[in-house]
Amino acid sequence: MTSTEATYRIEERKPANGVIVPMVDVYVSQENIPFNRDWSNRKCTMTAFFPSHIERTLNFKGRPDDVWVVTVPKCGTTWMQETAWLIYNDFDFETAKNTPLMDRSPFVE
Repeated sequence: MTSTEATYRIEERKPANGVIVPMVDVYVSQENIPFNRDWSNRKCTMTAFFPSHIERTLNFKGRPDDVWVVTVPKCGTTWMQETAWLIYNDFDFETAKNTPLMDRSPFVE
């Protein structure tokens, strides 16, 4: 396998609705990612909000008392944010019920 090839496996999967759908799994490993290509001139479409968002992100100043909840996707990030917020706020369930989590624990991506 060369550095630009990936391994493919085609199989049929039957989801809950009973319709059989052919699926393709693409397996990529460090050996078959084309690192030698120049990726700097690739185009990417972004929303109109991106310039202000990236500006805020690049100029973000953290504080010494900030708490970061860092997880991989789909593994309980929201639960962990809620738990951390409650611990650091003396289990103030009343404020937690009345204030959205996004206002109490902003999501930085």
